[in-house]
Amino acid sequence: MDHGSHGHHDADMPSPQCSMNMLWNSQIAGTCVVFPQWYIHTPLGMLLSCLLIAGISIAYARLLHYIRLRDRRTAAGGGGGYEYAPALPYAGEEGTAFPSVQFGRLSLPNLGASREHSPVSVSPPPTMGQHRFPPSVPVRWGMKVRFVRAGLYAVTVAVSFFLMLVAMTYNTYLFGAIIVGSFIGHLMYESEIDTGW
Repeated sequence: MDHGSHGHHDADMPSPQCSMNMLWNSQIAGTCVVFPQWYIHTPLGMLLSCLLIAGISIAYARLLHYIRLRDRRTAAGGGGGYEYAPALPYAGEEGTAFPSVQFGRLSLPNLGASREHSPVSVSPPPTMGQHRFPPSVPVRWGMKVRFVRAGLYAVTVAVSFFLMLVAMTYNTYLFGAIIVGSFIGHLMYESEIDTGW
């Protein structure tokens, strides 16, 4: 057997070439998504790639939703240890321009004039276990909680950058997959509006 000629024949076979588009396009054949190994050359391959990218966009929305829920649960349970951030004025403190909440009543800031408590109904500030924290006062968490939050934040950055690189193919189908996935993800996981409490 002539193995040398066989190897020479393989070397002569054309390898897939990724097209680098810097303009908006609807190209299918020759499209590479982020990596040269992710090579699209058929309509079916483009369809599967779009479904995968839409799924990543939905998962990204789910991840952001999970991080918010986890922060709320951590705040409600007071886990991981916490302490007040130093040198921050309490809301409504003398000389500050922040209103304070006092069990369902809104106290206007003391700016030199005498003002009565305005009977504005507001919800009380959230609690952390048995501890009640004033609104707008940051809390410094323990190292374990901070490591987990930093790791989740790093994952969100990585996913967002990956989707940005996909969008930079300037491909109509891939870009549309990101938009559709983001729409579906927001529809599924952003049914609540955070009012700041």
